[in-house]
Amino acid sequence: MIEQISNALVFYAFYTASKAGKTGLDDVTVDVYRNGAEVVTAADASEVGDGLYKYTLASGSVNAEGEYITIFTTANITVDLKTIPAIWVVQKAGVENLDGTITSRAAPEDAMTLTAAAVDAILDETVEGTYTLRQMLRLALAALAAKCSGGGTTTITFRDLGDTKNRIVATVDANGNRTAVTVMAT
Repeated sequence: MIEQISNALVFYAFYTASKAGKTGLDDVTVDVYRNGAEVVTAADASEVGDGLYKYTLASGSVNAEGEYITIFTTANITVDLKTIPAIWVVQKAGVENLDGTITSRAAPEDAMTLTAAAVDAILDETVEGTYTLRQMLRLALAALAAKCSGGGTTTITFRDLGDTKNRIVATVDANGNRTAVTVMAT
């Protein structure tokens, strides 16, 4: 678990007996170590329920960067493990820079909104040869959805969607194989 300095740390341990949560342990204590030095000795843990126990290290005790390790201990002989560790890492891995709530940032729909200039930049990026994505979309639309003429002849013509210009003019052989292609992508 990762946290910032000056925030309380809640440690949890799950005690079991015969692999089932062990309730009713009244002797669970904790020792807390910060970077290897003991800062809390034999403090009482509290039962949450169904075998889960917790200890809260007050925010005033979380005053240095490092690893905060808690050792939960019970003397009960019926539990599967008498000693259970838990750890918090404080102010490491850049967490000190997390000073705002996620909800204080842009909403998902805002983060995904592109300006017209950004969309143009994407569409006008050269994709293959000298063709941009915008030009390739025009050619694909003509070939897939616009009017086509010349089927069964040696010249097949694909128009733009508005039927204002030829986008693709293909010369084909008797088997329909393209032998020459002229495109108008602008």
